Amino acid sequence: MAKRIIVEPDFTCCCGTQSGDVYYGGGGSGSGSGSGSGGGDFKRIYVGDDFKLSYKFVDTRYTPKVLIPPKYVNCIFKYVVLGGGDIEYIASCIDGVCTNCVIDEGTKTLKVLFKEHGLPAGKLVVSYKFIIRDPEFPAEEACRHESADTGIILTDNEFENVYM
Repeated sequence: MAKRIIVEPDFTCCCGTQSGDVYYGGGGSGSGSGSGSGGGDFKRIYVGDDFKLSYKFVDTRYTPKVLIPPKYVNCIFKYVVLGGGDIEYIASCIDGVCTNCVIDEGTKTLKVLFKEHGLPAGKLVVSYKFIIRDPEFPAEEACRHESADTGIILTDNEFENVYM
């Protein structure tokens, strides 16, 4: 039976919805997450383990910052391992229909569930696609794409998993 691991990324997806722009908060403690500018300590997870990544969405236009409930954010996350070939793991939440993820209303987070993900060993990165809709123009949508490190290394050595 696979271990269950919850990883809280050091970065936060931040939405500035007024102008249709989506911003991504930089990594906090040098974990190599955020804009992909790298370096630092990565969490190591065995490829056979199931795990979760939790995301919060924040509107940074206000002080204090406003936490946006994930049910209002349409997004697609595509995870790949650098140099890992064509294998990808996709999670999405579009109009409340979630695939490979769940909305946690209590914590206002979107949790991406990596269950039997099939990804190979290596550095896990993510490409985000946010779909932004304006109620005044319902037939149109804007998309914003970004990529980032997750701060995770998937390892094929079960005993190398140092994140508990």
